[in-house]
Amino acid sequence: MKKLLTLAALLFFIIFTPGLTMAGNSTEAFQDEYDRVKAMVDKAGEVKEDGGLAWRSEVVTAFRAASVLYKEHPRSADTAFLVARCYYYNDRPIKATRALKKTFYYDAAHVGANILKGDIAVLNIDEAADEEDFDLSFSVNKARRIYEGALDNSAISDEDKSLVYLKLGNLYDDYNVSKKKSMKYWEQAVASAPDSSTATEASKKLAKKKRR
Repeated sequence: MKKLLTLAALLFFIIFTPGLTMAGNSTEAFQDEYDRVKAMVDKAGEVKEDGGLAWRSEVVTAFRAASVLYKEHPRSADTAFLVARCYYYNDRPIKATRALKKTFYYDAAHVGANILKGDIAVLNIDEAADEEDFDLSFSVNKARRIYEGALDNSAISDEDKSLVYLKLGNLYDDYNVSKKKSMKYWEQAVASAPDSSTATEASKKLAKKKRR
């Protein structure tokens, strides 16, 4: 009887104590909202990449939602990363870099953040190309090291690994640094996630390169 009373008292405490019953619901609510906003950011990125005329309005809408989510959860690496992506899609690499610093503060090995940081480094290559002291080899190696930072995360998915290798192959190919290395990276992109869209793209690049 005493045990039953103790159990009943514990159950009453859990049900009626603020915070305890809401913790699971709060986490679930955040995940639902995060998934909703992430889908908006993903769509904005796709529209921008496709060159659609509505890309700016898509990015602005996604940015507003991401900013609200970040303000509600400022200690989340993922919410800061969504903001960084919006800045990047809106052609604001400096602001994107600032947002990435917040992402790295809470997760130094964040896969997506390392990939985006690498993308920004590639942008910087194009912007610095006309400078008198520009060093292409140095700039390419800098971008490569940043991309490889994503590969250092043991939790990286096969799809993200394939994406990194695809980008590395593109890096060496776009700047005519090394045909051998570009093909090696594309082969790794295919091997990492054979059924992914990045593997399909890498396979096409390999086939085209081999015909030359």
